[in-house]
Amino acid sequence: MSIQAIERTLHGAFYRLGLVIGNYPRLVAILSLLLSVCLTVAPLFPASKLIVERSAPRLWNPTSAQTFKDWEESLKFGGGELYPAAIIIRPAETDGELLTSDIMKQILYLHEDVVSEIGDPGSSGSFKDWCVKGDTGGEDSCVVENFLAMFDYNLTNVPDDDEGVLAMVQWFDVQSPVEASLGGVERDSEGKVLGAKSLMLIYDLIKSSSPKFSTYQSLLISSLTPSRYPLLIVDAITESTFDNDMVDAIRNDIPWLLAAIALVILWLAVTLGWERKHLALSALITTVFSISVALGIQGIAGWKICSLNFFVSFVVVGVGVDDLIVLDDCYQDLKKKRDSLGRESSSDGPKELIAETLSKAGVAILLTSCTSVVAFLVGAFTDLPAVVYFCRNAALSFTWCFFLNVTLFPSLLFLDETLRATERGAKSSQPRTPSISNFSFDRFCSKFCSFLDKPVVSAVVVASTLAIAWWCLGEALEMETGMKPTETVASDSTYTKFMNLVDSCFSDRTRSIGLHVYGLDYGNETSIVALFDMIERVESQPTVVGKVGGIGGHWLKAYYGYLLEVKGIENPVESFGSHWSSFLSSSYCLGGSCSRYSLDVIGEILPSGTIVNVTASRFKILERSPFETTGLWRVYQEVKEASEVDLEGVEVMVSTRHFLAAETDEVIWDYLLKSLTATMVSVFLVCFILSGPAVSVLVLTTMILLDLTLLGLSSLLSVKLSVVSFICVIMSVGLSVDYILHMSHAVVKYGPLEGINSMGISVFKGSLTTMLGIA
Repeated sequence: MSIQAIERTLHGAFYRLGLVIGNYPRLVAILSLLLSVCLTVAPLFPASKLIVERSAPRLWNPTSAQTFKDWEESLKFGGGELYPAAIIIRPAETDGELLTSDIMKQILYLHEDVVSEIGDPGSSGSFKDWCVKGDTGGEDSCVVENFLAMFDYNLTNVPDDDEGVLAMVQWFDVQSPVEASLGGVERDSEGKVLGAKSLMLIYDLIKSSSPKFSTYQSLLISSLTPSRYPLLIVDAITESTFDNDMVDAIRNDIPWLLAAIALVILWLAVTLGWERKHLALSALITTVFSISVALGIQGIAGWKICSLNFFVSFVVVGVGVDDLIVLDDCYQDLKKKRDSLGRESSSDGPKELIAETLSKAGVAILLTSCTSVVAFLVGAFTDLPAVVYFCRNAALSFTWCFFLNVTLFPSLLFLDETLRATERGAKSSQPRTPSISNFSFDRFCSKFCSFLDKPVVSAVVVASTLAIAWWCLGEALEMETGMKPTETVASDSTYTKFMNLVDSCFSDRTRSIGLHVYGLDYGNETSIVALFDMIERVESQPTVVGKVGGIGGHWLKAYYGYLLEVKGIENPVESFGSHWSSFLSSSYCLGGSCSRYSLDVIGEILPSGTIVNVTASRFKILERSPFETTGLWRVYQEVKEASEVDLEGVEVMVSTRHFLAAETDEVIWDYLLKSLTATMVSVFLVCFILSGPAVSVLVLTTMILLDLTLLGLSSLLSVKLSVVSFICVIMSVGLSVDYILHMSHAVVKYGPLEGINSMGISVFKGSLTTMLGIA
């Protein structure tokens, strides 16, 4: 089928739709509203489920990346995804000293509150309900690893004098450098610790979808009040703090969304004519149902959404109502031409007009809607979950917006025209009172086209546009990558304040990294030698802090020591696996119970207490480096290279959440280029099928120039390329293609003068709604 045949078919289909609307306007309006309501309330039924994804690693990182796969594999060791609670403690006295007996005792008192006192069994549960548990072969116990291990987490073990505390810190510093937990550390010329200004404690919690879990996290933070710990300044966050700040940001943006809707409705009222302001309210109906139906469909399908979905609302408000202006302008132009020809009005007049309006404008609206939806759908097929959720929601919203624009609004427009004809009689044929008038636009278009028709002017415009695009390309190539979590929430949010405090108290970030070893035979001497060689190489890395295993060393070292010193076994390698349960139940390890090491080994424990069939094990290291992701990616590669073991069937994975962000920033350019290429090719094909090669080439060329300009200006304004800016670039294609297509389609079909004259004012008025909705 030729392009002309497709276009004729579409014109005919829209004309017949217009006749149906003209004959049954109320029925069409009611059915479109009823269907919208049904899809909106669908998530309320048990069969559907709207899932909100809150996990940062599962939102902002490519699911096909090796670091993401390694991170998912690491969840097997902790019993699930960890939601750490972080607590920063400082002396209440200005410039006070942290490492004193009184302060340490109060910190241990705080620790006991966290692990045993804070919580409510009925509403929130307590720490033991959400903590990481180690299997000791008997009763489960919470696993805690932090600086307080040197006191065995026991208040009575804190010395009564400050010198005794410092002596214990010196001993601990030999086992694992205290900078991993302490900030503002002072040392003498020999490297001995003299004091510190701050302490960070981490308590790992297992993520749960239970409402009690969120309640517990909030209760934990609110309970750490100055009245309980008068000697301390305590700041705390949990993983849900970021989520709560995002919710607060969205809640604070709701008035802005309402203001944007009000401004768009006001502008539409001015555009459509003030006496038809009630018709502008259809924009509110279209916007609300486009957003709610998209959520409803996702609920029916069981698809996930995220906090970014909320911002689709601004896009729909700004862009979704543009087609209303196009339809009304087309209707009024046809009506004016009919009146100028002196055609008598009849009862079929408005019906024919609404049919002709849809026939003429419907194809352009379909074309722009299809390209916008396709642009977002391409983004929905990346493996960046946040991008997928946003683009999928936007595609569904734009699809339903198109449906309402060609059913509900024409019905309301027809009813309004019919009512005005009844009220005013013959005067109804007079043009509506304009406020954004076309009275001088014809004259402007004529002069503008004549001006552009001059070869010199055309050459200057083209050369200038290409020069700007070339300059922007150079700027875009210099664009940096990366995004801090604090950039996605308000500057005065709890999360941002806490992270700023971390930056001020701790010169570098210390992070725990897991080395996950698969397929190693722990009963083989050669394998163990290769493993310890690998551990030594990792410990020699410049950014690695202390020894592998951190506080108390790694599990294999502790287990071998237990077999040698407690059980008297001379060759622990040959006896590997024996007495495993008794080892986990013992107090041989630093910090008391060895039960925490049960999380580091995956195998089968026999009734005799022997562990067999060990398939994987974990060795923790502490690494300290700046948070800048380029450097962090280099650290990942260095540690990955150092951890390679030259043994057949043995694999070592390196995992931490921070490496996910580092790899995301490393590959984000590749993702952007691939996504933009796929989007533009898809839009080009849609335009080619529905509108022909001329429009397709115009659209593709303009989109390329626009995206180059956008990236260049973003780089000039120091905006970094991240998942959020990635979404903005994809969104720019979906937004800009509307105006490009409307103008290209009109110019190619009617010529420059008639095309600009017929579509220019509509595009201008529509662009203002976009700016009002999004800006």
